[in-house]
Amino acid sequence: MSRLLSTLFAVVCLSLPSVYGQVVGSAVGAGANQNLIGFGFGPLPLGVEPYAANPFSLEFTADTDVFGVESRATAPANFLDDSSSGGGDSFGAIKAADNDPFFGVVDTNNNDNPNNDPLSAVWTFDTSLNSSGLYLSMSFAAMGDFEATGSGADTFLVEAAFDGGQFAPVFESFVDDELPDVDYTLEDGSVRALADPLFLAGVQLSNNFTTLTAPLSGVGSSLSIRFSAQTDGGSEVVLFRNLEIHASDPGTGGQSGDFSGDGVVDAGDYTLWRDNFGQLEGDLLGGNGDGGAIGDSDYELWAASYGIGAGSASGATAAPEPHSAVLLLVAGLAAVRRRA
Repeated sequence: MSRLLSTLFAVVCLSLPSVYGQVVGSAVGAGANQNLIGFGFGPLPLGVEPYAANPFSLEFTADTDVFGVESRATAPANFLDDSSSGGGDSFGAIKAADNDPFFGVVDTNNNDNPNNDPLSAVWTFDTSLNSSGLYLSMSFAAMGDFEATGSGADTFLVEAAFDGGQFAPVFESFVDDELPDVDYTLEDGSVRALADPLFLAGVQLSNNFTTLTAPLSGVGSSLSIRFSAQTDGGSEVVLFRNLEIHASDPGTGGQSGDFSGDGVVDAGDYTLWRDNFGQLEGDLLGGNGDGGAIGDSDYELWAASYGIGAGSASGATAAPEPHSAVLLLVAGLAAVRRRA
């Protein structure tokens, strides 16, 4: 990179604000873990250990059995929605362009865990600067014909504990085996009907990620989040990502255009829109876009709401022209191209 381009790039990076919003701890997301000070698995069945190359996932004899962090590149096929490739796939949650990590669970009752002992994973965060009034949010997806009762019942539980104390439930699962078949929509628009859907915290999960949020009772300088599962069978998958600790209630639906979720529609939200243009929205815009692919309509939401939350008496203010630093970079690139 030329000295001119390096300088211009530095100007852009310095002039665009950092966007963290109210998140004070995070794991299992596209970015770096935030304030994560510990991770481990709960008591494990004899002979079951984490992968040497991936300490965030357990090693089972069968590659199709999973309890741990995976991605599209490493996960077995039953997690992947490959319907858009034209091969007739009718099962999965991870879309073709989705390369972000997720924690996946399938068939914990397997040859390595024949007694179907519950498996658990624990994340511990430093909350010394935000010791109370915290909220937990996690994005979940699930697909399959789940079991409500019996030795093969599928159960999932998220719990929280401060300072190594007793865990308290946050999100608990149940299976409704009396509902009619429910539809799961694949990326190519095709629909798969399956019985007995999985609910978590009273919310019916689908093969598209849904973000659940709950307040955490307690105070402490550290916070541990424990996820536990028991599930039998390879045709029922559960996934989650974006485990986040918030300093205050992130809300179930924020201000349109506030893609960072920090309460202000500003230049940082434009940066998120620009950097993710063309991708599936998912959680990239904090639930404050218009869904689907990130595009011009999301920009219009941002422009119409620019300034809301910044303390202006009239609410939204006029959105600025494209950032001057960005224009400078474009001009510099053009100049270099002409010289070339």
